[in-house]
Amino acid sequence: MQGTGSFGAALSRYLLAQGVHVFDVNRFDRTDRRRRGKSDPLDAENAARAVLSGRARAQAKTGDGPVEIARMYKLAKDSAVKARTQAINQLKAVLSRADPQLREELAGLGNAELFRTCAGLVDDSPNHEADQGAVLHATHVTLGLLARRIRQLSEEVKDLEGTAVTLLITVGDNPERLGSEASFAALCGVSPRRAFLGQ
Repeated sequence: MQGTGSFGAALSRYLLAQGVHVFDVNRFDRTDRRRRGKSDPLDAENAARAVLSGRARAQAKTGDGPVEIARMYKLAKDSAVKARTQAINQLKAVLSRADPQLREELAGLGNAELFRTCAGLVDDSPNHEADQGAVLHATHVTLGLLARRIRQLSEEVKDLEGTAVTLLITVGDNPERLGSEASFAALCGVSPRRAFLGQ
């Protein structure tokens, strides 16, 4: 089967659960496919030949253990990092077009202090809207909202990194205790019940 770790993951897991041996088959030669055209029966035949000849030896992963859990956390973390980088770039783009006096007030601040200062602009803006003018007021609100988003995403990244570290420690020290996803979640302190009660 092709794509056992992506589009074919669900089918692969189902077949493995039914006791069927599943082998991961790499994408076929593109030159050959262009020459012979796209054909599902031909792809199936090539996949079978790859397994029978021994060229395809990699067994599909079950996708239900600590490695898959770590993969999920990594996906969430990568997404949060990407969104945070985008928010930082947007904040700095807004700042580059801001009122010169505001730029001067914020010039020279390191990122951490800049984000803290900008986050406070949302609270101050309603009190000064009439004095500021509409554009400056909108700039304050936008900078504040972006800064708060950056802070929230930073906390999310930190939480995910901590969970990943806990996973590695747990797997290394207590592999025999990881009988299920629920037992792993309990060991890491991230079981759904506990997380729900903590909200």
